[in-house]
Amino acid sequence: MFTKTGARMNTDLKERLIVLLSTPEHEGKTQKQIAHFLNVSTRTVQNYLTKEIWGEVHKRRLEVINHSIRLVDQAVYAKALKGDMTAARILYNRWDQVKNMEEVKNANKTYEEDEMEIKRLEKQIQELENEQNKKTSKQKA
Repeated sequence: MFTKTGARMNTDLKERLIVLLSTPEHEGKTQKQIAHFLNVSTRTVQNYLTKEIWGEVHKRRLEVINHSIRLVDQAVYAKALKGDMTAARILYNRWDQVKNMEEVKNANKTYEEDEMEIKRLEKQIQELENEQNKKTSKQKA
């Protein structure tokens, strides 16, 4: 991977930068603060912050968030099992949210599949019309 200036990135520094930017406790840090933490210049941090780096940071942030949500869900579940009604309500609400997200995801897939099927059928109709036009032209000739 290359920096914005075209230099090859130091693999260790790249990984430390991604890890730093991916953790919630470093959210909102300035480039100067990040540089100080990594013991590099602010210019180096600026040069390393490419689209690819931000893509990897985003991917890892999602992993951190998903992991945190799983831990919270497990803690709420454990409390609900012990009879905590507030935890049980939270848990049922959470399950409803997940169920709704799955339904939306499935509906989007269905919509996309329908769109693909429509395009396939339109293409097939066009091919049949072209064949029919060729036959009609030959018959006239």
